[in-house]
Amino acid sequence: MRFFYFFILVSLTLTSLSQSFEKGTKVIYMGSAASSRYLDQNFFKDKTEEYFKSPIIALGMDYCFSTIRDVSNSRLGIGPYISSWSAIHEYTDSKNNQWENQWTDFFAAIRFTHHLTYFTRKKLDMCSGIIVGARYKYYHYIEKQGNELPRDYHRSKIYPAIGITATARFYFYKNTGIFAEVCFGYKTDLVLFGICQKFPGSN
Repeated sequence: MRFFYFFILVSLTLTSLSQSFEKGTKVIYMGSAASSRYLDQNFFKDKTEEYFKSPIIALGMDYCFSTIRDVSNSRLGIGPYISSWSAIHEYTDSKNNQWENQWTDFFAAIRFTHHLTYFTRKKLDMCSGIIVGARYKYYHYIEKQGNELPRDYHRSKIYPAIGITATARFYFYKNTGIFAEVCFGYKTDLVLFGICQKFPGSN
């Protein structure tokens, strides 16, 4: 009988310590992000007639392609990351000219992740990472009504983006979970949170 209780205890322990990010595992995540230069209505000094700002929607994947058993038994992941948002601002300036400003922002990157075994459990996965990509910004300014001839401006620019990330995922129901992530870098999203879905690999 004692051996039976000991076997049950060992089985439960091994189950709680089983890896949630084995080789071949794919994790798809979607959430809402925040950026340091995300437009806010208080940012504008002119009289605002209409203002719309979409949330920053982000989508990504983390694929476990390797384990480092000889060194630290860690897991390595790689995957794409994209995010986008847009905004429209209609206002009247100090010269009584009516304007419509439009912003579009798109961020695309590749992220490498490192999952340390100590912080990877059946329901919990914590990892660090490096993200490298580019951010595309498009500006469109339209003079809708004014004292001068109508003016229409277009401007776009691409910025390099790089940063380091720290992520925590918690699977509350089978392979479905929630996650939170912070990033410190240049032209990257600062904070990301949302839901994730895990697809275990065959290995």
